[in-house]
Amino acid sequence: MFKGPYVFLGLPFRSGASTIIATGTESGKTESFHVIVMPEHRSQGCPPAEDFIDQLMNYQGNSNYYVCLLSAAEEYGAGHQPPQQFQVMIEKNRRDIPCGSFLIKCIACGTLANVPVSLVNSPWGTVRFATPEVTALELLGYPGHSRGLNNAVTVILDLVDYDRARKAIQEVIDMPDQKLDLFIRLCLQNNGRLSAGKRKTYFAFLKNDELEAIEMIVQKELSGKQSSVSHSEIC
Repeated sequence: MFKGPYVFLGLPFRSGASTIIATGTESGKTESFHVIVMPEHRSQGCPPAEDFIDQLMNYQGNSNYYVCLLSAAEEYGAGHQPPQQFQVMIEKNRRDIPCGSFLIKCIACGTLANVPVSLVNSPWGTVRFATPEVTALELLGYPGHSRGLNNAVTVILDLVDYDRARKAIQEVIDMPDQKLDLFIRLCLQNNGRLSAGKRKTYFAFLKNDELEAIEMIVQKELSGKQSSVSHSEIC
């Protein structure tokens, strides 16, 4: 049960099935998916898309979706301008979804079940993001959604820095990819260092010298990218 003041925002879309949070009928008429808009997000008219995108996509029947292109690159600290749209890859064509001050851009690309993804925690669930490798390939394949080929190349170079940092950390200590991505993300959110609380929660197994070494890698390879990283966490 949500506590405190909030309002509901209806996001119109077409769906063949309704749920307890939907209005309308099952005949294809416009229905509404409601999200909570807390006071801190009221000026934007909507909470960040990653807070509810998983619930929305599953409600629409797009369970194989993933956040893609510039929106995925932003998760990895790549790119110097926040994307104006929240880009999502889905299997079938669907109208884009206006949401407050931004747009959820739906890009159709056939079967997605075998596309590698990173699972990212949001305040209300888990979100599917394209991996850095998939993101780099798709930026070149969709220049129209990447602000042009020149910008796509710039973002890919940032992703190369990210990949170089990952490989350097793996030379210090062997970690699963998702754990490694989480470490980098938490460091970028905290000026290149892992906070004591996050270390205790997620990385208690790290020795002091290992922690210092891999923090230095993040600081060297990814300095200047902290501001573009969101506060979601990779599982």
